[in-house]
Amino acid sequence: MIFMSYSIQVLTDGSYQVVFEDEPNYCRALAMAPTEMEPELEKEVWLILLFAIWSVPDRTSIEEALSAAKKLNGRFNLGVRPFDNHKENKGWCKQIKEQWGSPIWLVIRKGTLVEEIVGLRNRSQIIDLLKKWL
Repeated sequence: MIFMSYSIQVLTDGSYQVVFEDEPNYCRALAMAPTEMEPELEKEVWLILLFAIWSVPDRTSIEEALSAAKKLNGRFNLGVRPFDNHKENKGWCKQIKEQWGSPIWLVIRKGTLVEEIVGLRNRSQIIDLLKKWL
């Protein structure tokens, strides 16, 4: 039996949110479609997983991201943010280039986007992505 340590909930305004249960504090659920970058993303190294709410493969990426974060035991912060339309991502990170694909993986270092890749990744690939930024 597989236990998922998160749920995806629909809010009254029609937006979505991720809710983590029993995850370390370096794994954070981020709000959908904010208008500016959260202050905490301006500190340290963050891996942000942007997943399309309507994509089942994107949703499975959450487990891979959590697994990578735990393997590296907090050497980076993980943020998971749902989106419905790619335009939503430009509100908080103007440098994002991707307009069609998903999931989108962003490495943010002290508030600056330093890497952006698109597509499904496994735990090893995620760790390899982060190694050069840690």
